[in-house]
Amino acid sequence: EAAAVEKGDLAALDKIWANSEDVTVFESGHANYGWSDYRNSHLAPELKEFKNTKYAFSDLKVKTSGNLALATFKYTLSADLGTRRVDTGGLGTAVLEKRDGRWQIIHWHSSAPRRAPSPQPSPKK
Repeated sequence: EAAAVEKGDLAALDKIWANSEDVTVFESGHANYGWSDYRNSHLAPELKEFKNTKYAFSDLKVKTSGNLALATFKYTLSADLGTRRVDTGGLGTAVLEKRDGRWQIIHWHSSAPRRAPSPQPSPKK
């Protein structure tokens, strides 16, 4: 997943993700339903805009049960987006299903850390 994202390789991502309408993706408060929805309306446009992308996973933990696997992880993402540099990271969960002998992602949920609250003005006395 990380190497394919860094390269903007949608063909490789097509093999990693289940190419079906039962895929669900929740990213930072937004939902996509179906691989084609996520691929075409979120992922492809985003990857097209990113340059010099670095995407990495850490603290990966995987549990399997039959033909299902649950993975939890931390991620970091850095990329040039137009004239600015994006540096972010967060936590994620992926559910994979073994289909035709291959593990494929059927659900993805990632979230970035909460932003610190804006400072509040001191109450007037």
